[in-house]
Amino acid sequence: MVPVAVTTESGAMCCDIHPKYPYLIAVGLYDGNVIVTTTGWHKSRSICPMASMANTRNRCGNSSGDRDMQDGEINFFTVSGDGRVFNWVYLMTYYAHYLSVHRMDYNKFNSNIFASCSGDWRVKIWEDMRPEPLFIFDLGASVGDVKWAPYSSTVFAAVTTEGKVFVFDLSVNKYKAICVQAVVSKRKNKLSRIAFNHKLPFIIVGDDKGTTITLKLSPNLRIKTKAPKKTVPVDPHSLEVQKLDRLLSLVRELPEGELVKETVSTVASN
Repeated sequence: MVPVAVTTESGAMCCDIHPKYPYLIAVGLYDGNVIVTTTGWHKSRSICPMASMANTRNRCGNSSGDRDMQDGEINFFTVSGDGRVFNWVYLMTYYAHYLSVHRMDYNKFNSNIFASCSGDWRVKIWEDMRPEPLFIFDLGASVGDVKWAPYSSTVFAAVTTEGKVFVFDLSVNKYKAICVQAVVSKRKNKLSRIAFNHKLPFIIVGDDKGTTITLKLSPNLRIKTKAPKKTVPVDPHSLEVQKLDRLLSLVRELPEGELVKETVSTVASN
């Protein structure tokens, strides 16, 4: 038999094999991280990287006496060098992208909603514990970063290696970006990071050459939700939560399978 190699970014301190699913291996690393890797495809594949709160110095994973949760969820323990014991529950795996996932970001108004971006040109919007994405956007180039806006529950922005910034507002258009701006030459620079200013209407982007660029959002990109007239006053945060909930309720009402197939959008390069 040919041994299967498991490659880790840091030295492995300990490992344990699940007694019921022998293809699942929990590994504790020197840098304090814990990974769950699988050898079910004749090669190692990390399916569940998890950051520990302290460096893992002792055993991790299931021992012969460990038991999973009553509903069948995989469960294991780790012991760290500072004397703490952690109980981990493996919930699920998202097979989200075909290439490397470059960035993930949680919505600022609903922690169950998050976005991911990848080298496969796509940005996907997810709901926690839902295996299929709610929205898929094809940006026509590798996507380096994606961020939710701090002022709106439905606005997010992304940058691509072609030097473009995309701003989306799902409450305005669920199928394409409401703004696409080329900020650097796609032949010389590749945008890699983006961040919103939490107080002023600015975003800052960075490229692979070490350059940062500050951009001001136009008024139509930072419209705040207004409370309906003749109603009880509602604080801005609650208005944003309600706006996102209304959008999600519409998406969830689509037929099964249409969540993925019918909401795929391609943003053409200008």
